[in-house]
Amino acid sequence: MRQPVAPKNKAGTMLINLPPGIQKESAPPDPGTAPHASSADRKNEVDESLFHGLLQNLYDAALITDLKGNIINVNVRALDFLLYDQAELCRLRIFNIVSGADESLLQTILQNLGGQRFTHIEGYCIRKDGSLFPTEIVANRLQYGREHQLCFFVRDITRRKQIEEDLHKSEARNRALLNAIPDLMFRIGKDGAILDLKAATDTAWPAPSNESFGKNISHLFPQQAQQFMQHIKQVLQSHETRIFEYQQQIFGSTCHYEVRIVVSGEAEVLVIVRDITLRKEAEQAEKERLNRDLEIARQIQQHLLPPIFPKVGNLQFGAINIPALKVGGDYYDFVQIDPNHWGFAIADVSGKGISGALIMAMCRSALRAKAPGNLSPSQALREVNRIIHPDMGEDLFISMLYGVMNLSKHEFTVCRAGHSPLLIYRRETGREEVVLPKGMALGIDNGTIFDAVLQEQRITLQKGDAMIFYTDGVTEALNEAGQEFGRAQLTEAVRACADQSAEEITKNIEQRVRRFVGNHPQSDDITLMVIRI
Repeated sequence: MRQPVAPKNKAGTMLINLPPGIQKESAPPDPGTAPHASSADRKNEVDESLFHGLLQNLYDAALITDLKGNIINVNVRALDFLLYDQAELCRLRIFNIVSGADESLLQTILQNLGGQRFTHIEGYCIRKDGSLFPTEIVANRLQYGREHQLCFFVRDITRRKQIEEDLHKSEARNRALLNAIPDLMFRIGKDGAILDLKAATDTAWPAPSNESFGKNISHLFPQQAQQFMQHIKQVLQSHETRIFEYQQQIFGSTCHYEVRIVVSGEAEVLVIVRDITLRKEAEQAEKERLNRDLEIARQIQQHLLPPIFPKVGNLQFGAINIPALKVGGDYYDFVQIDPNHWGFAIADVSGKGISGALIMAMCRSALRAKAPGNLSPSQALREVNRIIHPDMGEDLFISMLYGVMNLSKHEFTVCRAGHSPLLIYRRETGREEVVLPKGMALGIDNGTIFDAVLQEQRITLQKGDAMIFYTDGVTEALNEAGQEFGRAQLTEAVRACADQSAEEITKNIEQRVRRFVGNHPQSDDITLMVIRI
């Protein structure tokens, strides 16, 4: 078959790709140009010493032929490559060495060399043992005096071919890996031009076509192009990955996407667009489910708080409970001990949310079980501690202020289990007292230490006096400057409306806390109870 004339490159070199073929018997050398005779004649016409030195010092194998392809000289590298001796090679033609070559190849080479200096061939050479190895062959025309010859420089490219094959396999694996990724991926230049692109799969996002290459990013994202370019500019400046999300209406549905942009080269980035619609829908469904659960828990908790204030002698009551979450861990309660004694409690669980509410419910049940008939608040709390301690998890505890009121004597005996102190406002003097008996929080100790440190303190109240029970969510409420409301402002709030009812005192404290906090988010439950004689 006649070899086609290959196009020339800029250096004037002609490239011919010659696949391995079945070696055919070539015609014997022309008797008129027998290699031994021709070689001897030509060697007389050149400087044998110079020519031989140049030939043998070449890195590549070199085979010199006449214009009919008869081999007339070779160098040592040719002997190493082809496993022949020199005499054997000089009895062959170039077609015996280059696999798949025939007369048409020689004619193509001669035509190409008519106006060019080199012809480049990639193919396979045949060793004496019949094995093939990949080669890169450069054919050149030589002229010594009036004689024209051809010189074939042969380079063994086995290693290069192996590397190329490995690269192709690696590329195929990488391409398979990329195709397995459902995300849209594309490279983009700093000017917004799309350099490369892999379409997304399993998504409602329309698949881009090959026409996208070279076009501006607005071709893919007409509505988000400006947003994309802002992020791309920032990534190229900072070399830091940026992640953002956006929404898009597709076929009447709202789809959600996450975009990740990373530097992938000089003045270019890799953009990965992931469809997160299903994730967002799942998150929304989970959020709605959690809100339903929290609403149920909130309703349960509200049912655990006293629905109305009891009618207890001439006592007035006011109370609020504002959880930081929908469900909190604070509570207050009223418990009748006997006809002349009532117990009043306020507590703060160390947890928030559903876990705090469950622990609060457990504590309430324990107190209501042990308080009736027990005139000693310290003894009641010791029994409550023994009940709840086995079920308290690590780092969980309950602070509580609990006291028993003797209605006939207006005596209040109080215990403090690690809770904020009781604040007493004396109407007669216009002063406040801080009641702070010793004690530790419930649930930390099995009773060995708790029972020993818990103390009672008895207070005699006069008409018009008020007791303020509160959790630390009141005094530790933060404003936008990070300042706490504090006990001083609590005392001032009580003093400002000391002549009003317990309910009005409660409302005044709540309003002052809200004004102080402003727009700062509530970080803790706020619970307050006021009892006035």
